[in-house]
Amino acid sequence: MSIRRIKRKIIKFFFAEQWSILICDRHNHILASIVPEKNRIWADPFPVIYNDHFYIFIEEQIKNRNGIRIQSLFCWAIMEK
Repeated sequence: MSIRRIKRKIIKFFFAEQWSILICDRHNHILASIVPEKNRIWADPFPVIYNDHFYIFIEEQIKNRNGIRIQSLFCWAIMEK
């Protein structure tokens, strides 16, 4: 086994890769940070504005369960007019 492979296994054992969603205004100021629960994996965020409300649709997978579901996150009062 190569040293690189051993290093990856050690890092994977001690650290979990966790993605989050940052919502910024048009000046790149962070307005919100949304982090999934530790047992969930999020992918492919897709923003939608409808009736002056901001939604983010994501694919969500719960670890140790089969299947993926589409989930929506509603973000309050972060719309910049």
